[in-house]
Amino acid sequence: MRRRDTELLKGNTSTTSGPAYASTRNGGDGGSGTFDLLGFTHYWRRSHRGRRWVIGQKTSKSRLTRAIRKVAEWFRNNRHRKVADQHRDLIPRLRGHYQYYGITGNGRALYSFYEAVRREWHRWLNRRSQRNNMMWERFEQLLQRYVLPQPRIVHAYAAQQNRGPRSRMR
Repeated sequence: MRRRDTELLKGNTSTTSGPAYASTRNGGDGGSGTFDLLGFTHYWRRSHRGRRWVIGQKTSKSRLTRAIRKVAEWFRNNRHRKVADQHRDLIPRLRGHYQYYGITGNGRALYSFYEAVRREWHRWLNRRSQRNNMMWERFEQLLQRYVLPQPRIVHAYAAQQNRGPRSRMR
């Protein structure tokens, strides 16, 4: 496949023509039917009502673990700073993650990132002294004062965005 001086490499690309069961029915190898692109794993799933197959997207496992690792490294490098300063710099990181990965069907991965950030923050606040004095109850009180943004879907599918009040004239 060659167009505009671009070339697809056989090892780096694959095509899929439908749900995983369809590839075996058509004589295919029955591959997983998933692929990773731009930090998302694209896969076949049933629609919300379960009537038809649609392409689902979720955060790629490698990108999710990479993001968690980067946040943990940031906490390690900034654990000496005041909690208010950490909180101020942590909010844009969380919002940026939510804005990129906050698509329909990816809520579970967003929430797991949120929980991992909470665990890491607790872990590194715990390591600021030689005593283990940041119990979860105290950390929950700290989170009431320094609220972290909740994960949310930012980009809904176009069909769901355009759903307004239905006209009775139809």
